[in-house]
Amino acid sequence: MTDANEQAPAPDAPGASPGSLETAPDAPGASPDALAASRPRPAPYLIAAWVLILAAMSLLFANRFVWDDRLFFSEHNVAAHRSLSALPTMLTVPFWDNSMALETEVKAYWRPLTTAVLWAAGFIAGSATWIYRLFSIAAAMGAALALARLVRTVYPRAAEQRLDLWIGLLYVAHPVTSEVYCMAANISDHLGFGFMLLALADAVQRARGDVRGSRLARIALFALLSALSKEFGVLCAAIPLLAVILAGAPRKRLGDIPLWLATWVPVALYLVGRYFVASGTPSSGLLLFIPWQWALAAGDAVRQLVVFPVRATHRALDTSSALQWGISALVLGGYLGAVVTAAVRRNANLARSLVAILAGFGLLWLSLGGSTYPAMFTQFPVRFIHLFWAALLLGLAPWFIAHARVFTPRLLLVLVLAFSVSSALRVAHWRTEVTFFQNEYEAHPDLVLNWKNLLLAYMTADRSDDALQLIDARLQRKGQLNHEEEVARIIVLSYIAFDTEKNSLLATRIAHEGLIRYPRSFPLLMNLVKIRGRAGHPEEGVDLLRRALQNPKNYSRSQVREMEQNIRDYEAHQRRQAEAPADAEAAPAPKDTP
Repeated sequence: MTDANEQAPAPDAPGASPGSLETAPDAPGASPDALAASRPRPAPYLIAAWVLILAAMSLLFANRFVWDDRLFFSEHNVAAHRSLSALPTMLTVPFWDNSMALETEVKAYWRPLTTAVLWAAGFIAGSATWIYRLFSIAAAMGAALALARLVRTVYPRAAEQRLDLWIGLLYVAHPVTSEVYCMAANISDHLGFGFMLLALADAVQRARGDVRGSRLARIALFALLSALSKEFGVLCAAIPLLAVILAGAPRKRLGDIPLWLATWVPVALYLVGRYFVASGTPSSGLLLFIPWQWALAAGDAVRQLVVFPVRATHRALDTSSALQWGISALVLGGYLGAVVTAAVRRNANLARSLVAILAGFGLLWLSLGGSTYPAMFTQFPVRFIHLFWAALLLGLAPWFIAHARVFTPRLLLVLVLAFSVSSALRVAHWRTEVTFFQNEYEAHPDLVLNWKNLLLAYMTADRSDDALQLIDARLQRKGQLNHEEEVARIIVLSYIAFDTEKNSLLATRIAHEGLIRYPRSFPLLMNLVKIRGRAGHPEEGVDLLRRALQNPKNYSRSQVREMEQNIRDYEAHQRRQAEAPADAEAAPAPKDTP
């Protein structure tokens, strides 16, 4: 990977070791013009990575607030955290206490940086949610920079400041910053993916001979690991390490590594790791790779060019199975034709690009659980087109942005930042989970996840009538619910029977009939277990879990772990009851209500 800008350091220049991340001092007596001319220009890939990251932030600002994070910004939580009297309680919590902080009262929260952001943003800005996200990003970047400075202090020699020697220390950043990324982006591994691109782009730039601007790489790498560690644990350490080895290692060791290989191998590791961690569950990965959501982050101009045709295609595919298979055959045939063309003409560049896109397609398919989730096969044509476009975007977006010289780097940054701020301002009025998910559902009514989230939000707010109306509207619109929607409907009906009608027997019957209809549905299984537990018969739920564990292949690894944990919790509760004093007055167990 030679480059015209690559320059060998002068022999007498102090600190100019090949593996150093520090800029060699300028030669004494050089003129300002000569110094300016000698400095290599910023690599376009670094600029492209920054644009992608800021675009991802704008997307996450506006669209990716998930159900688990609704507690962060509801009105009563902000009021509980914005007083000076709450600060001692929040800061003196034991480090190992992992209870939730944001309930109706101030509780323990074990990540100090998150605690500081919650209090400071609430005290200064009240309930302005976008301020919380801006504070979160600033705090996480500051913590990453502070950790980088600490490593530079501990390892003063340039040879010991290589990125690949920091990996072991970076994992310590997890309890400090990971939840701050959840506050800023809510899905920390998605934001971490952007930081991985940035760290990789800087490694490529250094491999081309430009060692300037490495502070950015330090920040990015710390941020990457702290963000990914929440999802992957130790696995995340291998991703940037391999990126550094492939793209930034001394040439005398590994030679000239092709840029496409240095890019796709870390991406492949990321997606494979996500697949194993997600254990075949497609919902979380699907949100990241739907093409129009990537396009949204690029701004309104790209949205007009990309979002509309992709969404129109998606809607057409939902209504015509013949069109689904026809377009799939057309896309696949065109791809195979390109492969044949590359082979006949011996076009190595085209062949490598096609292999990279195909690898991205396969890994994306795996990351969505394509090998273990049966419903994915029935939806293959739609998923094929989604994944093919997503693979194209992943493979070609950095190159396209880097070589599109229509916009200057500063203009690109200003545009993306402006879109981020406007997106943040648009969500500032979303004060409750119901109003937020109503906006989400109205913006993307075709996404099943938005419909399910609004349905559950209605149930949490005790608005069962609205939930039933939402189900009826879905039935009238589609005529028939799919598997995922039908499971959500059964769960909602059982909750209404239990909580609203106060009829635990009816709730049990609804949940049981649903499980008979879909015997491998983990949500329906856990729904029945919870209903029997709330009805005062937890042993029945535990028996259900034990029978389900006799066929563990029907469930993902994470689901098996959750079932085993429920059984252990029940057994521990039974032991505590057995060890309790005999004369202790126990509360009467609830009974089934007709």
